[in-house]
Amino acid sequence: MPFSAGDTFLLHAPSADRLHLFVTLCEPFLDPLGDPLAIIAVPLNTPTLMTDKTVLLLPEDHPFIRYETAVSYNYMTRLAVTGLAQLEQGNASKHEGKTFLRREPLQADVLSRVIAGALTSELAPRGVKRKLVEILSGAQKS
Repeated sequence: MPFSAGDTFLLHAPSADRLHLFVTLCEPFLDPLGDPLAIIAVPLNTPTLMTDKTVLLLPEDHPFIRYETAVSYNYMTRLAVTGLAQLEQGNASKHEGKTFLRREPLQADVLSRVIAGALTSELAPRGVKRKLVEILSGAQKS
């Protein structure tokens, strides 16, 4: 299943002890730095004490969110579409120990807030932020 802006998924990050909710900020793009197709994603379910508070989400913003949550722009990253697809495919046969699970997409207004935060957060990695600006600028021209 392809990825689109606003798609959310639970991903077990190597440095984390649990699944984190990520949102895709853009449509897949050709990535000369690695995988032919990549997305830019950012984790959503971080306690507000642990990251910047550029954008805070509430339980009404997504069914997975249970309490006020900060968007962790410091972890905004490029993710290879093929790697995510392989994780998703591998999980199809598992009942426990899933490392990837799709969730409900963000509503357009919430996605707009998250993207706006990505463009203004001082903690977002500069290179990833530049790529996001480039992608969003190209999308607005077409």
